[in-house]
Amino acid sequence: MVISILNLAFLIAPIIVISLVLAKFGTIEGKGKRGERVAERAIKKAGYQVISDLYVSASRGWTQIDHVVIAGGALVCIEVKNYAGSIYGQKHEKSWTQVCGRQKNKFQNPIHQNHAHVCSLRELFPEVDVRGFVAFTPRSTFKRDRPDGVGTTNNLKEVLDRIAANVPTSPAAAQAWSMLQSMAASERQQDGRKAHREQLRQRNRM
Repeated sequence: MVISILNLAFLIAPIIVISLVLAKFGTIEGKGKRGERVAERAIKKAGYQVISDLYVSASRGWTQIDHVVIAGGALVCIEVKNYAGSIYGQKHEKSWTQVCGRQKNKFQNPIHQNHAHVCSLRELFPEVDVRGFVAFTPRSTFKRDRPDGVGTTNNLKEVLDRIAANVPTSPAAAQAWSMLQSMAASERQQDGRKAHREQLRQRNRM
């Protein structure tokens, strides 16, 4: 009887561990997707076209961009962060810190993260003005000066309006946008998703 209980425990324990890991990952991924939906609604409400969750292949490999917006003649890569609590970080720092109650969590500098997205689009469309913006949801606040190019989803209309006013429309930007729309509808997006996840796994092993 004791042996049977021990055997059962050995069988159940891995299942519980895997379930907890998947639940945690699902929660993190779910929060990210909710933040992206908040940003997407704000962008559309502001009257701009947006392509969301786009996978792009360039010389650096595959990269995933939360949102690409065309504002005037510029393409804007928007990286969304849906974190609660206080955020500490500066433009030059490799990682930033989230403080939520007694918990402190480090995460990759989103400016650096988004710069890779911007570089990918600049490589594909060298004649087009490509810019980046990092948007946190209102759940978080910066306790120190917020770096340039970083704001909240509530700032998106203001940011996009300013870019659209300063960068006139152009045939090159219109053509690039059309190509991105075709790219977003392509079956290769699924390949990009798989390749990007594999790249992240390889990077985390290093």
